[in-house]
Amino acid sequence: MKINNIMFSIKINFCESNGYLLRNSRNKFNILNRLSSNYDINPLNLYYKIYNSKIEKKILSDKTISCFEGVGKKYLLFLNKYKNINYSFLIENESSNHEFPRIISIPLIIKDKLLFNNSVFTGEMVRIKDKWFFYLERCIIHKNKEVKKIIFSLKKCYELLDAYLEIGLEPFKLRVKEFFNPSQIENKILNYKRKIIKINFYNIQNYPLQFYLIRVNNNILNKFKFKNLENTTTDLTNRKKQIIDQYNDTKFLNNTYENLKILELKFNQKFILILKKSNNYGIFNLYDKNDNLVSIARINTIEKRSNINNKIKFKSSLIVECTYDKLFKKFKVNKILSNFNKIDILEKIQKYIE
Repeated sequence: MKINNIMFSIKINFCESNGYLLRNSRNKFNILNRLSSNYDINPLNLYYKIYNSKIEKKILSDKTISCFEGVGKKYLLFLNKYKNINYSFLIENESSNHEFPRIISIPLIIKDKLLFNNSVFTGEMVRIKDKWFFYLERCIIHKNKEVKKIIFSLKKCYELLDAYLEIGLEPFKLRVKEFFNPSQIENKILNYKRKIIKINFYNIQNYPLQFYLIRVNNNILNKFKFKNLENTTTDLTNRKKQIIDQYNDTKFLNNTYENLKILELKFNQKFILILKKSNNYGIFNLYDKNDNLVSIARINTIEKRSNINNKIKFKSSLIVECTYDKLFKKFKVNKILSNFNKIDILEKIQKYIE
């Protein structure tokens, strides 16, 4: 294991790549103490109120948006400077019998360096098949200033998404959670693809109210009814749309699981290619039948990369099945083939991806 001397940390496998787990209690205490002393933030208590009938009137009377919370692990994303070096820390929303919650330094490329002047976001880490996503839910601190309004918080989440560079080497992909009016909850629950644990409500302030769902069935949906919400949330809906429209050129915006599935179905053509080592360690190239270079290979899981490394030790090349990943403009390796009919040619591939 590699030791990071600056932050006294150990390199670990994390999601699709690596991270650095902080091991020094003094460093962890300093980070948590800074959040607590400067901003009154405790990662283990993020100012949620539990939904009950007494506050339903407040939800009905105020302009409100909602989002789901599932079984993914909850983290604080803390962007800050340490000894003039920009760090992205993920702080777990649990302590698990340890003195402090786990803190992991992760490699994120963010164009707006001012965000590292103390910015704090909350979110949920979700694995969808073999892909990891960190869904941002709210911004608590932005460039050393507290964020109190949910509209401003949502805007800052999208600004982070816009400033974030996705190059295929990061441990996970950043996204923003899907928000909707409470009047849409029933329909959203029926069409949601993953398990829902809670529904979070945000109205005027940037502190959510939580409604716990033990199970989703007709009885719960019948009990979970809101009336006259469309009129009370119209203004907020328009303002939210204006924010999203400002960033509609960001290709990763609103990439929910459903949208990704549509994208994958549209571009699911499989190609048979030849995989070879490149001149750079750990990088593999893909070639067509006539030995023309097609692309750098995108290998999106540690397990898949390990399997390829083991197989190619004894061979000069491997035959692999690939699909074209539109988001990264690279060919993603699906699997190694032992039996295959024919290897594709570059002309056919170019017609497909153009």
